Amino acid sequence: MKAETLSYFHMPELTLVGLGIFFTFFMLMLLWVFQHQRKPFYQRLEQLPLADD
Repeated sequence: MKAETLSYFHMPELTLVGLGIFFTFFMLMLLWVFQHQRKPFYQRLEQLPLADD
């Protein structure tokens, strides 16, 4: 079924474009999450489950 579906797909370079977009987005998200300036924000978030309402 997979081979039959791919036989109708005549633009395989689009898969590389999609992979490039996904990889770029993934790397940017990693850089954004692991920034040192965001540490106070994450420390505040980690205390939320323990806080009394």
